[in-house]
Amino acid sequence: STEPIFSQQWRVGERGKLFRVFKFRTMTVDAETRQQHQRKAQDGFTPLGRWLDQWNLDGLPQLFNVLRGEMKLFGLRAKTLDEVAQLNPSELRQLRMLPGIIGVSPRV
Repeated sequence: STEPIFSQQWRVGERGKLFRVFKFRTMTVDAETRQQHQRKAQDGFTPLGRWLDQWNLDGLPQLFNVLRGEMKLFGLRAKTLDEVAQLNPSELRQLRMLPGIIGVSPRV
C-alpha cells in the first residue's frame, strides 16, 4: 500500500506548547470523509489497523514523544486545540503538566 504508516495530530502539551503526536494509522486515508456518510466507524479500519486498535497498540509511536520530553507514560491525555478552547478556567490547570500516553482521569 502507498498510504502512510503513521497518522499525526497537533496536540497541546505542557504550558500550552503545541507538539505533534504520531500514531500508527489504523484507518484508510479517506475513512474520515467516508465516515460522515456511514453509520459504522469500523468500516474505515485497515485489517492491521483494526488489530492495532483492538490491542491499543496504535499509540506506540508516542514513546518518541516521551523520549523528546513532550509526554510522559502516565498522565492526562493530550488535548486537541478544540478541546482546549472548551476548557473552563479551572480545567486549564491541566496544561501545567506533561500529558501522558496512558490517560488518567482528572480529579474533580
